Amino acid sequence: YEISELHENLKVLLEEDTFLLEETDVCRIANELLVDYKAIYTTLHFDIACTPLSGHLNENALRQILHNLLLNACKYNRPRGTVRLYTRGRTLFIEDSGSGIEHPERIFERSYSEQSSSGIGLEIVKRLCDAMNITIGVDSSSEGTTFALTFS
Repeated sequence: YEISELHENLKVLLEEDTFLLEETDVCRIANELLVDYKAIYTTLHFDIACTPLSGHLNENALRQILHNLLLNACKYNRPRGTVRLYTRGRTLFIEDSGSGIEHPERIFERSYSEQSSSGIGLEIVKRLCDAMNITIGVDSSSEGTTFALTFS
């Protein structure tokens, strides 16, 4: 599973210089991905309040960003925890109720991982966000982690 995840991340990243940008509905992509996560993570509660939000983006790259962030929100959550996805203005928030990230300032560094993962997923997320002028931020505490994606 980790190898296929890594392959998909790298495939999208290699297209970074050539991918086409077009008007893309962020909430549509997020909701499509959430169908799978709800089926896999049946003990988690999903709270979705995604109001229309679109931007000039590459759909495959956006799908990979959201996939990585939503998968992490599910995978590193607590049992019977919550994943919240909501928008405010031009910002999409992905919030979980997990145990938090000890060093959130380091998570976008290549190969940095607090879990037993490759650590490359969030570095690729950051590079894809930069390529599409999406500002990504993270806030984390022992109560959980929130990622914020602001679309220009």
